[in-house]
Amino acid sequence: MADYTACFRTNYFWTKDPSAFIAWVATIPGLEAHRNDPHREDSSFALFCDGSEPQHTVDGDTIDLPSELAKHLADDQVAVLMETGHAKLRYLVGTAQAVHADGRTIFLSLCDIYQQVERAFGISAVRAEN
Repeated sequence: MADYTACFRTNYFWTKDPSAFIAWVATIPGLEAHRNDPHREDSSFALFCDGSEPQHTVDGDTIDLPSELAKHLADDQVAVLMETGHAKLRYLVGTAQAVHADGRTIFLSLCDIYQQVERAFGISAVRAEN
């Protein structure tokens, strides 16, 4: 059985309270906050993780990262969360989720292409993992 290897990151976005945001990120193992300009306190942030989107806090509690992140976003900000991964190239995964400061979300997956093929061409494509 192949191990799943993933990486996760976001775009840069502004937060309501940078100190509270940094403290919140510190409660999530593997998640790192990076300032766009480390020399400015009012800089935007991006999140990085060498692995999948974090699902738990240091206390082991389950976390819904997009909804919790939305609480920290400045008004009219959108964070785009992206993950790519593979299991020895048998399975390729790619997802993107946008979360607005008001909690609304949009989700896309690379697997969505199969529905697009059927709609656009009227045929079914053989899936890449077969």
